[in-house]
Amino acid sequence: MPKTEKQEFDDVIKDLPDNWILVSIGFDIDRNDLYLSRSDGEQVVFKLPLKRHATRQGEDDGLGYEQMEQQFQHIMKENKQSTTSAKHLTKHERKEWYQKRMDLDQMLKEWLETLESKWLGGFKGLMQSKDYISHSVDRHLIQFKDRIEGLVYSSLTKRFITKQNKVSLPIQFYKMILRMGSEPGYDDIEDIIYYLLDCYALHDIVNDELDIDELTEEFKDAIKAFYMELERLKQKETKKHIVLILDKHSQHWPWESLPCLRGESVSRIASYALLKELRKPLDFEPRSVFYMLNPSGDLTKTQSNFQHLLKKPGFQGIVGSEPQTDLSDRLRSCDLFLYFGHGGTEKYIQEHHWKELHGKVPPSLLFGCSSGHLKKMGFFDPHGISLDYLLHGAPAVLGNLWDVTDVDIDKYALDLLDRWLFQKKDDLGQATSKAREACQLKYLVGASPVLYGLPLHL
Repeated sequence: MPKTEKQEFDDVIKDLPDNWILVSIGFDIDRNDLYLSRSDGEQVVFKLPLKRHATRQGEDDGLGYEQMEQQFQHIMKENKQSTTSAKHLTKHERKEWYQKRMDLDQMLKEWLETLESKWLGGFKGLMQSKDYISHSVDRHLIQFKDRIEGLVYSSLTKRFITKQNKVSLPIQFYKMILRMGSEPGYDDIEDIIYYLLDCYALHDIVNDELDIDELTEEFKDAIKAFYMELERLKQKETKKHIVLILDKHSQHWPWESLPCLRGESVSRIASYALLKELRKPLDFEPRSVFYMLNPSGDLTKTQSNFQHLLKKPGFQGIVGSEPQTDLSDRLRSCDLFLYFGHGGTEKYIQEHHWKELHGKVPPSLLFGCSSGHLKKMGFFDPHGISLDYLLHGAPAVLGNLWDVTDVDIDKYALDLLDRWLFQKKDDLGQATSKAREACQLKYLVGASPVLYGLPLHL
């Protein structure tokens, strides 16, 4: 009997490496709801109204999906215009141009901060990787859970004469709270409290005289007490790799650069089904590397930055000119592909050659503009060149979500290759994240590269 869709999903979750976390993000844009799930052994799912903070404050309007999307597209439009107008500028014009780029960088940083604070709020811990694995910590987790549930229960039910049922949530909910650290923000704790109050409200248990400020301080005390116990136990946190599965409404956003994910090892994948197909060994040893450096001939600074660096045993490439044959011929015969040029190699590989490559495409790092961008296809899922690579065998593909400038993306590429390929001190997920800090514009350029697929390590 063929397996059901749920059984297929359970198999994917069961076969995840122990140090992986699967985070799924989806939107109901008509109702302005966010669906956020986390799978790391067990799965938890939450529906978060996007405008919940405004609703609690008695406001009619809040920050919905369309508003955030419009703000993001405005930044992208201004970025596109600035990347295409950088040539032949006077000294004064270049100064103004760079100031505009810095302003856009700050705007994108603030946009990400707003997304995290207004939409994720107290639930950002679902996306964070830190964890504590120890039987002694498990005991303190149970104590923390009991303390939080007791605080909410007693504050609500002291006005009731008859005994009421206590609401109990899974331990993953309380781990989520603790992942925010020993001193989470007031608004984040309040977000958690209101969620717990809503759980009781479903059972008609409400206390209109509840002192939220007092309860927030009691929550803070409970969180501090837990972290004091961790310090006493000398318990170190463990870090895991995070895999994002994003729906078509949010896959073009740079989730990896949210404050709660910045610096984490993160990759993204289009679906659970594709993740199942990509289950391959993470250990990777490229014996042959093929590269294309400045195939259009107009990225002379980029060519200068990488030409000598790539002259290593096992490396072969094309420099300063276009390939004489279809790129597919090269992809099937190398272990790693590096691309330093415009776009994502679309003009160098014909569509019908992809079928011939099925299962033979190597891991590929595409540093060109919008090489990781997936074009919206209406009712259907978005598609782009990076997915072509994944669907035809590449276990990992790095690409840019939008257009970038060559100077900053070269800094990014140099840092990533040094960390991952040459010094071998980070896996590809870690290197993808850490290299953002090498950019002058850490968001407008640094947030653009994302990793699709597996965090390969050498």
